Amino acid sequence: MYLSSFVHREALFELTRRWLCARLEPDDGLLVTRILICDGFVLGETLETLSKRLLGMVHPGPFQIKRIHLKGELREALCRSARDPDPRVGELIRSYMERPEFFYSDVPINGAMALDREGRLLGLYRLKRPRRIAEKANRYIANWIFQMVQEKARRLAEERARVLRIPLELLLTPQEEMAQEFIRAEEAIAGSFREGKVQMDRSALTINDIGGIKIVAEEEALARLEEILGGEPDLEVVEREEYKGEYRARSFILKHTWDREAVCKAFLERKAWKHYANRGLPE
Repeated sequence: MYLSSFVHREALFELTRRWLCARLEPDDGLLVTRILICDGFVLGETLETLSKRLLGMVHPGPFQIKRIHLKGELREALCRSARDPDPRVGELIRSYMERPEFFYSDVPINGAMALDREGRLLGLYRLKRPRRIAEKANRYIANWIFQMVQEKARRLAEERARVLRIPLELLLTPQEEMAQEFIRAEEAIAGSFREGKVQMDRSALTINDIGGIKIVAEEEALARLEEILGGEPDLEVVEREEYKGEYRARSFILKHTWDREAVCKAFLERKAWKHYANRGLPE
């Protein structure tokens, strides 16, 4: 997988390619452990620093950062923070307060909220846990392989149509023959993995949301934030998407230069290695 939020994303992508081709190395377990621990710490420190910086651009007043471990903590903050909720939002809040278990309140989350003096939510940042990363990676890989098989099967059908000198859309194929063609396509793709010839599709295997920041603000403040981002030398808006309608938001993928010296200093000062002593793959 290509985890764009990770510092060692290239090494992890190459490891993924080797593993899919059944080419494991003796030190791979140690490599995965190092990447998850190192990059997780780097991402966490960078997200916290960047979150405070971005929040300061939008919310000039004081705010506090509060760590959260369950999504119920976030849900409760959202309920407290609703200002003049419309009927639909009011209905959701009442539903949550009556039956919080229906809203996955006990699901773990690794993140922190930014709260104002009155305890209202201004924003948050969060990191996906390794298990959630693995689940999402599995879906991406399965979809990618399925698309390759579909494309191979289509090329086989195109070849049959070419031999018959008819357009593909006029090619009529019995169900059994179509199934056999699909099986041949699967076997061809499997063979490319066994031979180590498969070409990894980085775009199809990229996960951008391992680390994320959300900021709650009025439209004018968000527009001002977007304008400020364009002038920051260490920040680059790589991708932008806007949602309108019942769900209104602006989504950005940011390229950010992380502070190596500050992160390493924080790791040493907190003796963070003690926190990771029993993690990773056993030898």
